[in-house]
Amino acid sequence: ELNAKYARAWPNITAQKEPLPEAEKHDGEQNKLEKYFSEAPGEGD
Repeated sequence: ELNAKYARAWPNITAQKEPLPEAEKHDGEQNKLEKYFSEAPGEGD
C-alpha cells in the first residue's frame, strides 16, 4: 500500500548515491518509518 501510493507521486530514482554520513548511526534502529518518514517527495536524482 505504502509503496503503491508514493510510487505514483514521487520521482523515480535512477542513480545510486553514497549513504548519508549518519547512516551507520541508524543501522538497527527501531521505528524508523514512524520517526523519519515524510510524505513530501524528494529531489530525485
